[in-house]
Amino acid sequence: MEIGYKYDSENATFSIAYFELESTRYDKANINAEQTEERDLEVDGIEIAYAGKINDKLSLSATFSDLDGDNSGQKAREIPEQTFTIWAAYQASAKLNLGLGVTHQGESHISDGSTAILPDYERVDLSLNYAVRDDMVLQFHVENLTDEVYFPHAHSTHQVSVGEPLNAKLALYKKF
Repeated sequence: MEIGYKYDSENATFSIAYFELESTRYDKANINAEQTEERDLEVDGIEIAYAGKINDKLSLSATFSDLDGDNSGQKAREIPEQTFTIWAAYQASAKLNLGLGVTHQGESHISDGSTAILPDYERVDLSLNYAVRDDMVLQFHVENLTDEVYFPHAHSTHQVSVGEPLNAKLALYKKF
């Protein structure tokens, strides 16, 4: 079931949705795949999103979600209760665009019903885009500007993914 509302104007889009999802999936119960387990996942939540121009130079996009995940009566793994992202882009000149964004992911369980938790985190990103020509853009992107140590995913209680540390990328994009 999904209930939602969406508003579109020339300069902005706003949406809000409430949803309830159900899924049955069969996973390997062990490494040797001798047995499978049934996962009856139920997720309900709300998502709010906005994207639009604040004025001629500044645009903003933001999303927020609040989720509740259940797997056969236990808290479901890797479903953070709350997440949000916000990204602002400023058109400094006809050729230069600056962007700054924050991503937040709330804590989540490492495995179904486990007390082991992936901690919440915030990550800050930055971008600079320069139009070299009409068909070419030079982009400089810095991810995890504050060098936050974070764990976005878990594979089991003894193995989690570590998020990228502070890193930068320089790219040149050509439009064809």
